[in-house]
Amino acid sequence: MSHKLTSQLQELLSDPSLTKQERDRLRSAWQAMTPLSKVSTLPPRPSETLRSLIEGRSKGESIVTRNERKLCQAIVSDQQRLSLVLNAPTLDARIKAVLNQGRLLNLDVKETVVRDILGSMNNRELSDNELGMVIGGKTDIFDGTWRDDYFFGGLDNDYLFGGGGNDTLLGGSGNDFVDGGTGNDWLQGDRGDDTVFGGSGNDSLFGGTGRDYLDGGEGNDNLQGGEGNDTLSGGAGNDTLWGETGHDLMDGGTGNDNLKGGDGSDTLHGGDGNDSLWGGNGGDLLEGDAGNDYLSGGSGFDVLDGGDGNDTMYGGGEDDDLYGGAGNDWLYGDEGYDTMDGGAGNDLMWGGEGGDRMDGGSGNDFMRGGDGSDRMNGGSGNDTLFGEAGSDIMEGGTGDDYMRGGEGNDILDGGAGNDTLKGDAGNDDLWGDGGDDRLNGGTGNDTLDGSYGNDTLEGGEGNDVISGGEWGGGEDALYGGAGNDTLDGGGGDDYLDGGTGDDLLTGGWGNDIFVIDGSVGHDTITDFDPNSDQLRMAAQSPNDFTVTNQDGNTIITFGDSTVTLQGTEMSAEEVWENIQQGH
Repeated sequence: MSHKLTSQLQELLSDPSLTKQERDRLRSAWQAMTPLSKVSTLPPRPSETLRSLIEGRSKGESIVTRNERKLCQAIVSDQQRLSLVLNAPTLDARIKAVLNQGRLLNLDVKETVVRDILGSMNNRELSDNELGMVIGGKTDIFDGTWRDDYFFGGLDNDYLFGGGGNDTLLGGSGNDFVDGGTGNDWLQGDRGDDTVFGGSGNDSLFGGTGRDYLDGGEGNDNLQGGEGNDTLSGGAGNDTLWGETGHDLMDGGTGNDNLKGGDGSDTLHGGDGNDSLWGGNGGDLLEGDAGNDYLSGGSGFDVLDGGDGNDTMYGGGEDDDLYGGAGNDWLYGDEGYDTMDGGAGNDLMWGGEGGDRMDGGSGNDFMRGGDGSDRMNGGSGNDTLFGEAGSDIMEGGTGDDYMRGGEGNDILDGGAGNDTLKGDAGNDDLWGDGGDDRLNGGTGNDTLDGSYGNDTLEGGEGNDVISGGEWGGGEDALYGGAGNDTLDGGGGDDYLDGGTGDDLLTGGWGNDIFVIDGSVGHDTITDFDPNSDQLRMAAQSPNDFTVTNQDGNTIITFGDSTVTLQGTEMSAEEVWENIQQGH
């Protein structure tokens, strides 16, 4: 490999202030393609000699003062920039200046600064605009040009600047600083704790081993942390971030980003835009932020926060926490005992396997408990809750809610609003709470309480206990259905129908109506008052039923049923008159 020395270099080497040993060291370092990197101490030389190396500077611009101890330790140049490291007469001092003080001075010039330093390398022609000169000793500085540069830092801690063009920068060993600049760059920190900046353009950044910091900058970038606990920032653009192994911190920035945590307990922040976040293995924290985001926790105990926007979230394995935030979100707990909060908006939530805790928040939410014994709260809004399998606890919250317990022994509380509650299979407890509610126990021995408002309560099959609400004061309708039921109207003017079976009916205070439908069963009314309460029968005349008095009670036989009015003696005529008042 041959190298041509320019006339400027020849003039420097002919400087009489240089000793032969210094001149030989400088020439050998240059010819070995390690410009100035192996020269431990640069000799003092007059500023006039240094100026002879520089062409095209602005008129009157002072590059180096006449103070011979204030010398330029390195020259790295392209068409637009001259970089000087000042005040470092020895190599160790130069390293200190770069690393600790950052005394790097950039001066703009109008034309090419250094021309024709090298003519060829590996039989490939290189102009002065393609070559970044290596500076350093144990710390190398590579400063690229506006063309496509290739730099390899090698050992120790290096500084690589790509400048313009589509550059390839590899830090190598050591804790390196890599900056791609403009263009579509390929950047790798390799071994060590590296800092890698993509700059503008669509860049590919690789951390390698060690604890690395990667910043994609502007453009659609690809960032991979590699081994170690890394920090990745996508910046502007639609970026792809992959933490790989280690406990990584990732921020997508603006744009529609794709973030993958990989192994380890990672923190993923999508930022603005419609982002996709995958936690992978380990206990991860996923934050979608603004935009319509997709979050998947993967395996491990994960925390997912959708932020603003209409988000889709999967908890994955283990016990996860899912927060929908603002927007109409879709939350799926999947396996484990998950905690889910829909936040604001009309959310769709599914607990999946395990006993989950779900809160719809504000908005009209749709919730499914899935397998397991779940706890569900619709929050504000008109919500729909399905407990499905397991013994679930369900609260509708405010609003007009629709709730079904599904299988298992469930507890349903409608809360404020006009709610519809169905216990379905199992021995269920249903509470209407405030509002005009409709409750149906379904199969099983259920307990229904309408509480406040004008409620309709149906026991369904089984031996049910039904109450209109002791202090509610509403006009309730109670239907026992099949089975031996207990009905209590509570306060207000109530309607009680025991259905089939041997039922116990209490009207409570108020003007109540008791239905005798003639079906099979033996019912008892505990507090019938002929002056305020009424009997309803399909009898056409007093000849359709019989009345007997026994032990101070009235027994009415109608069809296949009997009704006992406790504490009241009435004749057949009085019973018929009471029935007629209700027609």
